[in-house]
Amino acid sequence: MKKLLLILPIFALIYITSACGFIIEKDLKTKSINILSPSENDTIAQNYITFWWEDVEAATSYNLQIVKPSFTNITELILDTNVSDNKFFVNLPNGNYQWRIKAQNNNTSTQYYIRSLTVVSADSLSTNTLILKSPADNSYTNNTNMVFKWYPLTNATYYTFQLIDGTGTTLINSNVNADSIIVNSLLEGNYSWKVRANNNSSSTAFISRNLNIDYTAPLASVLSFPLNADSTNSTVNLSWTRSTDAGSPLSDSVFIYSDSLTTLIRTYTTSNTNYSFNDLTTGTYFWRIRTKDMANNVSSFSNSRKFYIR
Repeated sequence: MKKLLLILPIFALIYITSACGFIIEKDLKTKSINILSPSENDTIAQNYITFWWEDVEAATSYNLQIVKPSFTNITELILDTNVSDNKFFVNLPNGNYQWRIKAQNNNTSTQYYIRSLTVVSADSLSTNTLILKSPADNSYTNNTNMVFKWYPLTNATYYTFQLIDGTGTTLINSNVNADSIIVNSLLEGNYSWKVRANNNSSSTAFISRNLNIDYTAPLASVLSFPLNADSTNSTVNLSWTRSTDAGSPLSDSVFIYSDSLTTLIRTYTTSNTNYSFNDLTTGTYFWRIRTKDMANNVSSFSNSRKFYIR
């Protein structure tokens, strides 16, 4: 019996490769990186440096390295990190540096692109910018004991920290020698916090962020539709009513069970108050809701309801 030789067209091979789950990423070996800042042999009169480059197509991250004084004569490794964005901020003491950057994905990378840099910040802090570290701006938390952190500046000898409540009242105005301060027993509410760096002759400008303290759990949501023991076709539309909350923004987790709240088959989180799906088979199901706010406070479960898919 003759054997047939099957020759697949190239698009079929591509389809099969895709169907098998293989993803071929673009080769970055021939790609280049356009560095925007700092330029080669740049001299910068401040300690806060912005490293900036153009995005490279098909790159998933960038490896950034900074050494002192050069890669051929390394006396100190300052930084070796992978960055997903095309910018990175770092505070560098006065001195001579080299830095290099390469784009990469899971399989390939560009070559390293190297630049030299000199930092000659004067003793005056007026041209420097203090960078706050944590907590993040406009963050929500249920932690009443907070650690406020910032990046140290080379020529600073102390820092002024201020904490202001939602009425504009200054609760703390303190000079600290470290690059952080702990504040305990904060009440619920909105706050702003600000820091500036100082030495004997100069100061930076204040840099501020907002913070929201919320440690009250939201009320449980109330199920709306379908009504208990309702039947529905293959498309199920769940809806519920969420309580009004004066604290942080809310979201809900939907829990769907194949029996009376023991076998969980699906969980879905949404900031909306409805959820639709059409991929369950005919049968009996149960559902309930749990509400969570952005400060990680969680409500009790809502009542549960049963529904049938015909």
